[in-house]
Amino acid sequence: MSEEQESRELTIIKLSLPVVLLLLIEIYTVLLPPQINAIPHFNIAVLMAQFICVLVFLNGRICNGQRGRLIRAVSYFAFYWGSVWILGLFAKPYSVNILLQFIAGGLMLIIMLKQSLEPNPQIFRLKLAALIGLSALIAFFSLLTNISCLELLQYNLFSQLLVGVILANIVLVVSRNRLQGFIALLPLIITVLLVFNALWSLAVLIYSLLSTGVNLANPFALILYFLLHLLIAGILAFHIYHKQKLSYYVLIFLLFLTATFPLWAKFTYIE
Repeated sequence: MSEEQESRELTIIKLSLPVVLLLLIEIYTVLLPPQINAIPHFNIAVLMAQFICVLVFLNGRICNGQRGRLIRAVSYFAFYWGSVWILGLFAKPYSVNILLQFIAGGLMLIIMLKQSLEPNPQIFRLKLAALIGLSALIAFFSLLTNISCLELLQYNLFSQLLVGVILANIVLVVSRNRLQGFIALLPLIITVLLVFNALWSLAVLIYSLLSTGVNLANPFALILYFLLHLLIAGILAFHIYHKQKLSYYVLIFLLFLTATFPLWAKFTYIE
């Protein structure tokens, strides 16, 4: 096997692993009782990752080689959208809002994949893709009005944005993007989102306990939920303090930890 072919196969594995990881957690979470809402846990996360990639295409000064590698990298998101769509056929029917998320994700992906490698790419189409993604992110708020207060832990917006930024970071690292300044900014964004996620989760929990008197069926899962925040914060603080880049394997580990947030949140109210 040539070195080039081996490198290509390693790239395929590195780009497939994050998507497969999200799908496995999604499937396992959906299979857990009770199945109250047919809301995918990572649609907004993938939309966020695609939104960041669109911004890189728009504003990043990248050569055709980097652009081509990033186009190939984002194509793996198609596997996520197709798989979650099929998964929905065997679960409760998706709402109109969820269907719009699929349409938005698909349109963003098509626009990114169809752009040319010319020096002046289709700026209008990329701006349209960014607008579509932003609209889907905003529309997600309407879903939050139809779920119980405690379920807000499971469908936490900050948690999804957190997963999305980590996912985008992985794509940029694997595609060997040279926007080092932008990539160095992502760990700080992840840290901020992690803090907001912890504060929001704590506020939702306190409100649920005081206003509705909900009894947590599994408090250990909730304790682990917040302990994971401390572990992730420690990893980020170490890399930021020592000015070290987040490697692919560290990012995969962070993705796994953050992607399990909905799982632990759901465990808190399973009898």
